[in-house]
Amino acid sequence: MQNKAIMQKQYPFAMYVHGSEFTFFKARFFNDSYSIRDFVSWLRKDIYHMPRLIKFFSTTHHGEIITPSNWMKKKINNILNYSKINIIPNGIDVNLFKYKKVQRGFRIISLRPLGDKVYDIESTINVLSLLPDHYSLDIYGKGKYKQHYNNIIKDKGLSDRIKIYDAFIERKDMPVFFRDYNVFISTTKLDSQGITMLEAMSCGLLVSSIDNSSKKEFIIDMKTGILAETPKELADKILEVTSDQNLFENITLSGRKSMEEINVEITCKEELNILKKIANKK
Repeated sequence: MQNKAIMQKQYPFAMYVHGSEFTFFKARFFNDSYSIRDFVSWLRKDIYHMPRLIKFFSTTHHGEIITPSNWMKKKINNILNYSKINIIPNGIDVNLFKYKKVQRGFRIISLRPLGDKVYDIESTINVLSLLPDHYSLDIYGKGKYKQHYNNIIKDKGLSDRIKIYDAFIERKDMPVFFRDYNVFISTTKLDSQGITMLEAMSCGLLVSSIDNSSKKEFIIDMKTGILAETPKELADKILEVTSDQNLFENITLSGRKSMEEINVEITCKEELNILKKIANKK
């Protein structure tokens, strides 16, 4: 009913687009096979939801879209011919995710859902397999592929170095939780921003990621974090940085400073300015 009123009355509005809600199902599907549930999701997303969304924007002219990255803006523009798209990253609560000087070290953490292959846990495991034996990896997450990943870990002989914990870490607990680790790894196949990795960066961890989608917008390679094209390259860079305390400190401190630039207090003001502009149109 609200959408119909906006279309009929041409009310000004704002829509926050963070990724999956404005992406066709097949564009985010990386699983090995289709299930009945996947088929239903495809029908709901590509046959019902996305056409309605496209129709909505084709008949409205007074709305502002807010999205966190230029990469996501381009994805939206591939679907819509719409000019009012504002890039405002999801703000990082730098007061909650306080910086703490982290010593270089060899404990790596991944916080990822284990029910969707978009998060590419296989590559995370491969990175660890390419690092020396004193590096370890803890994966925290829940999902249907947990046993699949455990089988890969066992087949590679990495059971002593990689542990999967069937747990969800509450956001309020993350800052303290991060203190037990030195490196945060994200090998996700696509991401409109990557909030958790940036919260880890705010805390002083070395953030390492496969370079795709929006990653370059939030990580400057070997300046504020690590970006690489392949697991081998990522492993080599992790080894290089964690072998040099000065380099490690410089990158992690610069990473923290870059998060202060998108402090939630700053991004909220930018969003409020857009909402005020919309309100003044009434």
